[in-house]
Amino acid sequence: MTLATWALLSAGAASAANSSCIGDVVFLMDNTGSMGGMIASTRNQAKKILKAIAGEDAAYPQFKGLDVQFAVATYWGDPNEYYGTALEKAQQAYKVNKQLTDDKTAVEIAMGEWGACSSPGGCGDDLEEANLFALHQIATEGSVTDGKGYSAPGTAWAGKETAKQFQEWNQPNSLQFKKHTDETFASCGYNKDGVWIPGKMLDSDDGNKEKDVWKVTDPTVRKSGCPTGAVGWRNKSARVVVWFGDAPSHNTTVTREETVAALNQNNIIVTGINTQSKGSGFDTCHRLKNGDFYWGYCGNSGMASVGDPTYIAAQTDGTIEHDVTGDKRVIDAILRGVASGLAQSGSATAVSFSGNTLTVDSTVFIPKFNAKKWSGDLEAWTLDPKTGLFKSKLWNAASLLDKLPDPKHRRLVTYRNGKGVPFKWKKIKSAQKKDFRTNMAGALQSTSNGKARLDYIAGNRENEMKGKNFRVRASRMSDIWHSSPVYVGKPQLSWISASAQLSSSYLAFQKKQVKRDAMVYVGSNGGMLHGFDAKTGAEKLAYIPGSLYSSAATKGYHPLTDPIYAHKPVYVDATPSVSDAKLKGEWKTVLVGGLGRGGRGMFALDVTDPNEFMSDIKAAKTVLWEFSNKDDGDLGFTHSKATIAYLNNDKWAAVFGNGPCSDAATCGNGEAQLFIVYLDGPAGGVWNKGLQYHKISTGAGNTTKRNGLFAPRLVDLDADGAVDFAYAGDLHGNVWRFDLRGKTASGWKGKVLFKGNSKQPITVRPAVTNAPSSVTAFRSSPDTPGVMVLVGTGTFIEPGDKALVYDQYFLGLYDSGKEIPGGLSGLAKQSLDAKATGNNRVTKSSLVVDYSTGKKSGWYIELKDLGERVASPARVRHGHVLFNSIIPDRSECSSSGVGWEWLVQIGNGGSAKNAQYDHNGDGKVTTAGDEVKDSSGETVGYAAKKVIGKGLLATPSVIGNRRFTPTSEVAKTKDMLTTVLVTYPKTSGRISWQELQLD
Repeated sequence: MTLATWALLSAGAASAANSSCIGDVVFLMDNTGSMGGMIASTRNQAKKILKAIAGEDAAYPQFKGLDVQFAVATYWGDPNEYYGTALEKAQQAYKVNKQLTDDKTAVEIAMGEWGACSSPGGCGDDLEEANLFALHQIATEGSVTDGKGYSAPGTAWAGKETAKQFQEWNQPNSLQFKKHTDETFASCGYNKDGVWIPGKMLDSDDGNKEKDVWKVTDPTVRKSGCPTGAVGWRNKSARVVVWFGDAPSHNTTVTREETVAALNQNNIIVTGINTQSKGSGFDTCHRLKNGDFYWGYCGNSGMASVGDPTYIAAQTDGTIEHDVTGDKRVIDAILRGVASGLAQSGSATAVSFSGNTLTVDSTVFIPKFNAKKWSGDLEAWTLDPKTGLFKSKLWNAASLLDKLPDPKHRRLVTYRNGKGVPFKWKKIKSAQKKDFRTNMAGALQSTSNGKARLDYIAGNRENEMKGKNFRVRASRMSDIWHSSPVYVGKPQLSWISASAQLSSSYLAFQKKQVKRDAMVYVGSNGGMLHGFDAKTGAEKLAYIPGSLYSSAATKGYHPLTDPIYAHKPVYVDATPSVSDAKLKGEWKTVLVGGLGRGGRGMFALDVTDPNEFMSDIKAAKTVLWEFSNKDDGDLGFTHSKATIAYLNNDKWAAVFGNGPCSDAATCGNGEAQLFIVYLDGPAGGVWNKGLQYHKISTGAGNTTKRNGLFAPRLVDLDADGAVDFAYAGDLHGNVWRFDLRGKTASGWKGKVLFKGNSKQPITVRPAVTNAPSSVTAFRSSPDTPGVMVLVGTGTFIEPGDKALVYDQYFLGLYDSGKEIPGGLSGLAKQSLDAKATGNNRVTKSSLVVDYSTGKKSGWYIELKDLGERVASPARVRHGHVLFNSIIPDRSECSSSGVGWEWLVQIGNGGSAKNAQYDHNGDGKVTTAGDEVKDSSGETVGYAAKKVIGKGLLATPSVIGNRRFTPTSEVAKTKDMLTTVLVTYPKTSGRISWQELQLD
């Protein structure tokens, strides 16, 4: 994706002003004889189309804030057209009617030049239009092609070409005609500084009589009077070509491979609009040997498998739409194509492993998104036990879902009146049906439309761009954005032996479920929490949360069917938690899921036995409960990942922060609060505070300056299996310690550990580990927690967050049982060593933190790059903390950026005493390649390295001696960022509550 220009702001300042997404849109029209209808529709709707893309139409909010310019171009017959209709004047093949401008009136006037059989190109011939040549000219600003086309020496096709006469400038003010072999095509001559540039002889001294064939060598300035082939692309713009046509190019001047290379080199996305069906019109397939076309033979022997527009759209991550006729279809096709050009593919969440150690059976599960198409995937790969690298792909969920002959066989479940029901029209209540009957204008439609929308959500595709005219999906599988997959195998609560009260019954449960099918659960923005068989990839269950139903115009499930859906709203956009727990005297495996930015609700499912998903009735019984803002208005958007925990009052609960919320009418008192919701659920479907759930308020925040608590980290200090403390950060930059050691809820309290401010919000779950002995030697009493709390500051939740450039930090906090006085002043400041240059960072390895006197209770690292922040949880590994920081592009149309991979000591934030990871990328950890002498002369490991070209870094995951980091711009799994770590015999240091899956 592209970056936007940005006026640099001083460190410590924050602004969302001047944030702009630069978009350049070129309309490229076929002006041959049969395009009259398409030309008329586009011209008739030009004002509406241009106004929408310019962000001036409230009905199309996805374009708001776009700094957009438009260009208009035309193409006719191929410059080497087989029948010779455009032979004498090559510039008749392609013309720029209007270079890029923000003057919409001028653009409309330029579109007025479009017309079937218009001059100077004339009608051309519908079999030889200059599609590929025109795209190449747009991509290269009118530069020359390689001239080879599909012609091969000795073929009949090449013979026809060599017999042609071709226009070529080869000396000042003189035009000579030369036989066309494979010389570079140039539509007009050039000069520079008034000096004529004739070009370079292509075949000098080769004995060929045609040795004076010339190639233009300096395409920067055209000869006076020659038409320009340049549209005037702006630097760092998102570039989209809207390409209209009804017949293919003969490819004699340029192949589609050369065209695609030029488009990709210049970061141009193509959306094709075909007046005819797929595989016909300008999507007709060509013969591989020479580029000739035959209608209706795609995929036959010697033929291309897909037409040029289908191929080019796929290669540039664009879109292609067929059978586009009529004003409404033209508008929708154009707007969809342009909107898709402002996004990208990759992964934004952590991966999941089938185990915590690297073995021959190790499998990694990788979530995917494609924001151009709002589709996604979940892939399963084996890992090589020797190298830790990706070995082979076992399955991918999207293709398996798309191969289902009938989506009616999916096990889809939703929530109605306190219980689970099959996701079917006759099973949902009238208010939920109203959601599906609502269109994007907020109007209530017929029952027929409602049923069709429900079927669409369930995977039926018969109304995509036909029938009800719903959105065309690239796949039944929607994008997985902020939800990480969770692997669930056999029951494995490792701490249970410490509890005599629980261990015997749990062992019986383990024995019963030891052979159950392993599953992987993940949320998607198709409105579902999916459950896939970990071995086969088959979907066994999908849950559609009841709290997301709404008949408001831009909420609920119905926006998913809108032809110009632009990822608003989102749905199940948070990572679920899974753990074994005892409910009403019976052991179960429970999943608790949230919605992230998708909504203000949590849900719980009984996922003990996947075989129970095999019928609609049994699947519906897996739903335990839902808890939403309708039950308690202080619950905000559920970005907080819940932790399923055993408490000291002998109950099991989901523990989570209340999350952010800014709606004054519905968002409660604005304080940061910890929710403790018992897994047994509500009595009679009604949640009663103090009975079925508790909340512990911090008192921080109010209705004027709203706060919200994020995901807590729960710890068990005395190893009895029950949670003792919870640590969590809030929007105001505070870190809280919640004491849950009491036998009753009345004794549970929250106190601030570290007081920050709202410029440094804490939105990720802290890592908590035993403090090093050098720190705990100064513990004031045995009752002191004596742990290190490790967390970064910054936010990347809302689109506007990327524009914030306040200074941010990574904190190492020692919990002595008291509040750390003075905020940052109560911590020792780490500093970057002079050796920290370029893409490397080194911190002071021997920094002394004055724990002994209590003057300092930890340390902090200032994140130096403008806009740098921490947006994912850290990991603890053998006395070190691993975390990622990101620097988002501040363009509204980019979700890209760069980041840093960090690894520092827990006790002082300093560089490791020796190499801990492969810094130089040679695949091994060595003293020579991965250590550096700091300014004091001490040899240390690097603290961080900058990662460029892979996008934003997601949560790091570790298995064996490999660190895996999904990133926002790596679409291919094998290209995922992986780093070799020092090998240790066993992971240690974490004392957090036992979970089946890491963050």
